[in-house]
Amino acid sequence: MLIKTKILDESGVSVFQARTPIDAINLMLVAESKEDLVREKGEEWAAGAIPFFGGELINVMKAGELGKAVDKAAIELAMAVWLFDSIYCGLSPEVFVKCDLDLTMWHDGTVVCTRVLG
Repeated sequence: MLIKTKILDESGVSVFQARTPIDAINLMLVAESKEDLVREKGEEWAAGAIPFFGGELINVMKAGELGKAVDKAAIELAMAVWLFDSIYCGLSPEVFVKCDLDLTMWHDGTVVCTRVLG
């Protein structure tokens, strides 16, 4: 799986882009330990985790951190997306592992996620 992240400024101009290759199966295995918490907290909370982790990625970019810090933030965001989509939207693991994630973050924390079949 490839996580493609893009951060847009107030005008919609891209100010940052990154690509993070990951093993989707490992991401799902790590996410298993968080499933009970996500169910307990509920759908609204899980949906709110996506812009939260998008904001964390923006903070990493603003701090000028690159490499591992960007990858870690992108993976945390992808995990939040997976947990929400699998628990509350019925996304199957079989479909998830076949997709790349295009994650676009606006300066205000809005995150648009597009799954692209690879």
